[in-house]
Parts: sequence; C-alpha cells; structure tokens
Amino acid sequence: MGNWIFLAIMGCIALLCIGVGVAVKFFKKYTWVNGLNPDGLPEEELERAGNFTFWSLIALAFCLTLMGIFGFFNSTLPFIIVIFLLLIFSVFVTTYSYSQGWGGRTRLFRGRSIRPGKQGSGGRAPGTPRGKPSRIKVVLLAVCMSIFCLAMSGILFWSFQDNSILVDNTALKITGMYGKIYPLEQIASVELMDTIDWSGSYRRNGASIGEIRKGYFELKEYGKTRVFVSSLRGPYLLVKSTGGETIVIARVNPEETLQIYNDLTQYMR
Repeated sequence: MGNWIFLAIMGCIALLCIGVGVAVKFFKKYTWVNGLNPDGLPEEELERAGNFTFWSLIALAFCLTLMGIFGFFNSTLPFIIVIFLLLIFSVFVTTYSYSQGWGGRTRLFRGRSIRPGKQGSGGRAPGTPRGKPSRIKVVLLAVCMSIFCLAMSGILFWSFQDNSILVDNTALKITGMYGKIYPLEQIASVELMDTIDWSGSYRRNGASIGEIRKGYFELKEYGKTRVFVSSLRGPYLLVKSTGGETIVIARVNPEETLQIYNDLTQYMR
C-alpha cells in the first residue's frame, strides 16, 4: 500500500510541475515562478526565461516519475541515482537562472510587479533591467550548491545501505546508520514473527523507500521502535531490551533473519 501511495504522490507532483510549466510558457504566467517577473525585464527576456522554465519543469517531472517507479519496485540504487541526478540538475538550473539575472522577489502564486511611480529594489527606476551578477558570484553559487548536493547524495546513499548485524557471545551488534550495540545481558526477549502490523505506522526519525524501513518508527502495537527492515515479507525478529526499547529486524534473505535469531537464542541460554 505504501508503494502505491508514494507512486501516486510522485505522479501528482510531476503533473503539477507540467501544469506550471505549461502555464508559464503558453499562458505567460511568469509570476507563478520565482524570478520570472523581476524589476523591468524585457518581454523577450521573460519569454526566454519562461521557455527555460518550461523545459526545466518537464525534466523535473520526468525525474519525479522515475523516482516514483523505482520506489514502487523497491529499486534502491536506481532511486538514489535519480536523486543524485536531480540534485545536479538543480545546481545547473539555479546557477544558470542566477547568471542570467532572473532572480527576483516573486514567489509561486504570490508574484508581485513594480507599480508605476515606485522605485525598483536597489533604487532603480521602474523598467530598469536588473543586470547580471558577476562571474565570481555565479561560480561561488555553483560551488556551494555542488558541495551541498554531493553531501546530500552521500547521506542518502549511506542511509539506504543495509546495516551489518552480527551476534557473538557478548552482544548484538548493529552497525551503520541508526546502529547500536546491545550487550546480551540487556536483551530481555527475542521473538520470531511472521508478520508485523504496519498499518498506522509512521516514521519519527529515519529513512524509508519501498519495503525498506530504517530508523525510529512509531508502530501501533509497539510504540516507538528502532527498525532495520529490508523486506516486508518477513519473517521479523522482534527484540526487546531491559531498558524498554523495541527493535525490529528483517533481512532481504529470510535465512539471514533466521540465522540472527538462532545465534541470539544460542548465546542467551
């Protein structure tokens, strides 16, 4: 069910992007998009900016559609690659728009133009072109946004990597994002379950795509739960600590989940 909802959300956002692009290009709704009605841009410049915005939004809609499809089929790596390309694309669009002097005060559905008799920002008279920023400012913007995009891509890639889960005679060791070491003496119970009720659950602090669940989730039956789930097909390993924490584990390969359960029960005897 969650996969269908994600696909529907991505589809709706993609359609919204296409609708805004069509309105800007063919109906000249320049004030719907930030920067397309700054102080005194000539009509031909607005048309050029509108055309650029149209194709940018079409490309964005295409990327969002791919994200929805890959998320629906639980294709994690292609999903992350599309996000990375989307971030790089945003760097290009933002930098190019800024270099053309299209950045203005307008906001989506809240565009404002300079009224006759009033000065533009920076003391310019109405109708005076804003002018293009210096090359140094453009390069600085591109570098800063590129660093941000690379950092975000790295975080996303790391967050969706499968955690390594090891059991020895001292502890249950979960490495990676949201990982933790649980000494065996702090584990109150271990239970193998065929299903988990995910209805009504929501993410408190974590990551999720398709069947992947990682981090802190609020589950209807167990409350706040630390989750390391790579498959919703089960079986699930339900671990409760003496401190009242609940951990749910499910590997892509069910044999791995069974092996973790067997190792825990063996060392806890």
